[in-house]
Amino acid sequence: MTDIDPFDNLHDIKKGGKKEKKTKKEEKQDDNFVKEITKERKQEKDDPKTKAGLIFRIQYYGNNKRFGSYLKNDCDLNFDESFLQRKSVEELEMQIEKINILLSNKSNNNILDIATEGGLNFIETIISAKTKFKINGTTAKLFQDEHFLDLLELLKLKYNVPTLKLDPAVEILFIVLQTGFIQYQTNTVLSKFTSHTNLDEEYKEYEPDVDNTNDIQVKEVEKNE
Repeated sequence: MTDIDPFDNLHDIKKGGKKEKKTKKEEKQDDNFVKEITKERKQEKDDPKTKAGLIFRIQYYGNNKRFGSYLKNDCDLNFDESFLQRKSVEELEMQIEKINILLSNKSNNNILDIATEGGLNFIETIISAKTKFKINGTTAKLFQDEHFLDLLELLKLKYNVPTLKLDPAVEILFIVLQTGFIQYQTNTVLSKFTSHTNLDEEYKEYEPDVDNTNDIQVKEVEKNE
């Protein structure tokens, strides 16, 4: 590399604050300096070890049992070794970022649906239990309404839910809490149903046998005659 001092021209400023006009030779030297620096940085970025590590990460996504098929078939991504080798380090980094966004999009849409459904179910349960308005089943009806589902999708697009990236640990915590709440509701309903069934069975034990009573009454009448 040519030894060029990047600060070579800093003293070429007059007292009035105006820079002296550079000669063609000086301008050429500056251009060469910039080209050399750019070339060096590109070589640093395209370091074979860095590139190999990024390609390994990308192919690891492609071979994943759960997401590989989705990324290859649904997202139409190419994980071929020769194809990836032709890309620069910067392009490979962008590929990884794209994969992360696609996977986040796959789960985030479901999370918003689950959150919306769970929240509406909770409100529905509280209103039905604490007020005279019995609105059980409203949430299920809403999620069968195409207009409601269209509005929900518009809401996702408005707040960039498809490109929103959440930490997997946060997503796991949310899903565990959501599933626990739904299971709690299910168990509560089942326990109420079971208690009513047990009461009915206990009532039947003490319920008089109508047919047997009628037979006894008929026999008493015949005896008296």
